Amino acid sequence: MTRFNYLSLIAISAISIAVSTPACGIEGQPTMGVTPPVDYLQKSRPTISLEGDFLWWTATMTGLNYAQKEEAIKPIVSDPSTQQLILVGKKTEELNWKWKPGFRLALGVNSNHDGWDGFVSWTYYYGKARSEHRAAPNQFPFQQLPPNPVGTETFTSSWFIENRIHQYNKITASNNLQINIVDLSQGRNFWISPKLSLRPFIGSRLFFSKTAFYVKGMQEGSPNVGASFASADAKQSIWSAGLLTGLNTEWKLIWGISLFGDFSFALTYGKNDLSLKRTLRLYDFAANLQESARGVIKETLYQLFPFADLGLGLRWSHLFDHTLRLSLDAAWESHVVLEYNQLFKGTSHQEDITSFPSQRGNLSMTGLVIRGKVEF
Repeated sequence: MTRFNYLSLIAISAISIAVSTPACGIEGQPTMGVTPPVDYLQKSRPTISLEGDFLWWTATMTGLNYAQKEEAIKPIVSDPSTQQLILVGKKTEELNWKWKPGFRLALGVNSNHDGWDGFVSWTYYYGKARSEHRAAPNQFPFQQLPPNPVGTETFTSSWFIENRIHQYNKITASNNLQINIVDLSQGRNFWISPKLSLRPFIGSRLFFSKTAFYVKGMQEGSPNVGASFASADAKQSIWSAGLLTGLNTEWKLIWGISLFGDFSFALTYGKNDLSLKRTLRLYDFAANLQESARGVIKETLYQLFPFADLGLGLRWSHLFDHTLRLSLDAAWESHVVLEYNQLFKGTSHQEDITSFPSQRGNLSMTGLVIRGKVEF
């Protein structure tokens, strides 16, 4: 028998064995197909799933440093009799973000068409941050003599009108953040091994968000220094829509417990309405108003918003007579929106030459997720 005949006989035998060997049975999957769909209930009709999540998150926005703490020092000059001091930066003040609750609701349908499914989810989160700093009131104006003592601390803010000319001994800032995310996805959950399942999906994302950032500065009056007040109110409102894709994984362990990981990416395009309102009031030693200024700047941008979402957690699930499946999850999620913060502030204390560039800061949200899911 020739070598070709030997090879042909071996190939035919291998094919016969493969065809006659039954597929391995795995809980929740049929015994056929290359990547059998995950079907725990094994019903002839589509499966419905309801999901509710409790979120305990904290958020962070870069580009929201609201003040600079400065210190009076005596410069090294050739004339030792010089009394004038200069202010140098000592610390940049940032917001303190709080942990706040949120929620997510989802509705899903698992069809009989090759295990394809469809989900719609709504995520809501309201974040908040606030910070306040104080220093001793100035004894004298920094631009005049006699000088304040060496080491005197004060605050300035580039969000204010004439931001380098006026100093403040008390400054406060707050930020309110409202997030709404609606995801519509279609995917397929299938087994790739007896203990590992994957669900790739595609879909669309709707993103709605509002940000309100407020800074207020105050210089207390004294016999030698008039009181001054400044404020900045910056707002941002976003409406966008775009594409979504990602992958869900589940790794079966023991006793109905599994490890799962989720990640997704989205790119939305939409409208970003921005505004900045600023006020300044200066008083003399007798508390008479000397100067008052107010300015409003508005802008509308159309931009792309890139998203990255990651999640990792543990899941416990139980099947009730193939008619109902209950799942409880505890997970940690992290989300980032690139170049979310487009709020603008001044670059110079001279209002006639200042520009107002966008901060181009990122938004991140991270925290605990407790989830309950019912399939029937």
